[in-house]
Amino acid sequence: METLAHVDTLCLDKTGTLTQGKMQVEKVYYPEPRRSVAFEKLMGSFLRYSDGNNATFQALKAYFKSNTAFSPVRKIPFSSERKWSAIEFENVGTFVVGAPERLGATLPAHLQGHEQAGKRILMAGLAKDAAESDGPLPAVQKFAYIVISDPIRPNAAETLAYFRKEGVDLKLISGDNTATVSALAKQAGFPQAERYIDMSGITRETEIEKAALSYLVFCRVSPLQKKQLVQALQKNDRSVAMTVKRRLFVSNILMLLIPAVLAIIVLMGCMFILLILKFPHAEEYQLGFEGELTEMRYEAAALAADWLSEADPDRKARIEADLSELAQEDQIFLKIYQGENLIRQFGDKAVPAQSQLEQSLAVLNGEGTVSDGSFDLYGQ
Repeated sequence: METLAHVDTLCLDKTGTLTQGKMQVEKVYYPEPRRSVAFEKLMGSFLRYSDGNNATFQALKAYFKSNTAFSPVRKIPFSSERKWSAIEFENVGTFVVGAPERLGATLPAHLQGHEQAGKRILMAGLAKDAAESDGPLPAVQKFAYIVISDPIRPNAAETLAYFRKEGVDLKLISGDNTATVSALAKQAGFPQAERYIDMSGITRETEIEKAALSYLVFCRVSPLQKKQLVQALQKNDRSVAMTVKRRLFVSNILMLLIPAVLAIIVLMGCMFILLILKFPHAEEYQLGFEGELTEMRYEAAALAADWLSEADPDRKARIEADLSELAQEDQIFLKIYQGENLIRQFGDKAVPAQSQLEQSLAVLNGEGTVSDGSFDLYGQ
């Protein structure tokens, strides 16, 4: 977490970061209503035999009933590159589910409003011929369009505004299409939401680097391109952090704005700035984030993970109280390590640091409280 104090660029994923990650099917549209019964049987068998388990698959499984109406012959799992998955059924054909544009379809005008509201739209259809994972899809007959929603986090706009105020550049990097990503970005208060770039046709390193420096919202980004965008920013002397679908502790904490843990992050940044402004020899040593301080922050990460998964309000309140207590202890330990480093390096010249060290240790022993006023570590 020490590194967070130095981050100047934060790259965010959309699903599970800006949004709550609670996808649900809102509605199903049938281009030809007479195919609705066949579609439900095909979708049921697709869900029964598919190996998919991502958030989109879970939303489909919660809405449609699985069945064994058809027997699978071959499966093609979902790929972020292809944006579709498929199962070939015996004596039926290949049932495909994915992004409409990757299945050779243009979204009907009456459905475009859903995309402009930030909702994801999938298309499901049937191809008579077999499909190959590394080749073009055969012609797909449209059976249904599926509208999926994922609510924005209630405090997303507040969180984004906080980072902008602190001088952190924000980048939204998503694999979804341009209309959906741009709409969600706008709803969340993301800067320059309408000025986005579709990365699906960008492959050259120079183009990726130019895009990384010129845009804030990136759509149809492949996993490889996500890595390349971050590398391009780092190449241009940016200190970059990235959150991905709540798999990182950074994503869980920053986007939920748990006050106590954010206080730790802000404190670290403030103390680093204090060293630069008030201590003429700041470059001669580094803060010692080790021992109890490190363990404390791992404990904060574990508590935050418990907070995310806890449904009971009383238990959540207790966890928040524990996090608040950790934040106070973190402040004390930070002062201790600063004092120890100064004393170790400058001896008698660090008398104020010795005084603060003693004060902080007394607080830890329950003999005082953290002072509201600022303490001059460096005797200046």
